Amino acid sequence: MKNIFDVIKFKKKSSVFLITFGKSGNAAPFLKDGWRQSEENQQWSVGHFGRIIIPKNVLSSNQKKYLVLKLSSFVLQGKHDRQTVQLIINDKLIEEIIFDSNRFILKSYNITNVPVTNKDMEILFNTPDSISPFEIGVNDDKDKLGVCLMYIGIATEDFLCSEIYNERSEIISRKYSEYNQLIHDNRHAYVERQIYENALLVRKKNINDIHIDGYCEACEQTASFLISENIIKDENVHYREQLICSHCQLKNRQRYVVSRLKQEAARKKNQGASIYLYEQHGDFFKFLTDNLRESTIIGSEYLGHGIRPGTLVNGIRHENALNLSFADETFDYLVSCDVFEHVPDIHVALSESFRVLRKGGILIFTIPFDSRSQFSVLRSQVDKNGNVRHLLDPVYHGNPIDSLGSLVFYDFGWDVVGKCIDAGFSDCYSINYWSPHFAYLGSGELFCFVASKK
Repeated sequence: MKNIFDVIKFKKKSSVFLITFGKSGNAAPFLKDGWRQSEENQQWSVGHFGRIIIPKNVLSSNQKKYLVLKLSSFVLQGKHDRQTVQLIINDKLIEEIIFDSNRFILKSYNITNVPVTNKDMEILFNTPDSISPFEIGVNDDKDKLGVCLMYIGIATEDFLCSEIYNERSEIISRKYSEYNQLIHDNRHAYVERQIYENALLVRKKNINDIHIDGYCEACEQTASFLISENIIKDENVHYREQLICSHCQLKNRQRYVVSRLKQEAARKKNQGASIYLYEQHGDFFKFLTDNLRESTIIGSEYLGHGIRPGTLVNGIRHENALNLSFADETFDYLVSCDVFEHVPDIHVALSESFRVLRKGGILIFTIPFDSRSQFSVLRSQVDKNGNVRHLLDPVYHGNPIDSLGSLVFYDFGWDVVGKCIDAGFSDCYSINYWSPHFAYLGSGELFCFVASKK
């Protein structure tokens, strides 16, 4: 993988970009060593802004080039109530953005939609309410946090079809600090992925739906993967719920779970396994029952309070994740796709998962997950009388068998790994996965968890 700064330089001489901070500076330190060394060597002056000059010879009218800008707020908590950044291109105010201490913002700008003239492009980031000039500029040192420009890149069709397309990344972590270190060590690769994803969306900005060609690991064939129009219009694309395969109809996270399940079964040489799915209604259950015919697969839904676990209601099996009807050590694999956030007590649910797994069994699960948070947040709870008490504003997710949706009890953080260990599992780890070829896009939000029982 080439360094992101090689991409930014567009494989041209070091004079392609001139980066200055304040009123003076030169580009050499940046082009040689990246942002951190650049900041240490720059001469700061009054006027809190960062300026990037892109010479006119780089800015052709070629529609296959896309300017990709990303802004991020790294304001130290408690240091500022807010921070303003003005994006100015060729003296025209494009946008003014106000951050709070926890805000993360991602912006993409098509090069043809910004004021490009027959001269150099000047991109100015002005911070009128900065206290110190050191509060602008990219810095790896977290003791010097501020509003910063993360990257400016020009992505081409060649880049979109380059070696990054065939990259497959699976970063395994067991705790918050380990994950952060891995992200830091691989930060250039993560920026390249973000440039790739943003340029892909910018390229197809005026198309109602986006279809991406690739290979589906679930149904094992080339396919087209859909990102729907209403998602494209959202600045923060939730890739994990998109990229639906044209054949099997499975979405991003579901396809990866199938791939992981196949890998685990192959590793254990356990093709005729017994599998329990915490769902029965929908494409995911149907796909597994149709394609894993050698396995015994049982699925279920939660149909409401007062129904005995294991009861069939109109062909749907009812189970309660807190009180499963199965005997101890019944299954080789348990699969849960975005279910655990809806259970009132995750500790009991994981203990039940552990109980019904055989020795050597595997629990594979996905959850809405905040990789920036060490601890999970309890949003609602059920009291001893069975009444739901909301600790935060109630949030509901879609439920195919209940038009009212499913209440979210937890916003999960990294302590979910420890909760699995507390439930008895010998190991639990997260996999942060990404691959354009297999249509696993959304590197910052794609996590699958694997817990094993000795």
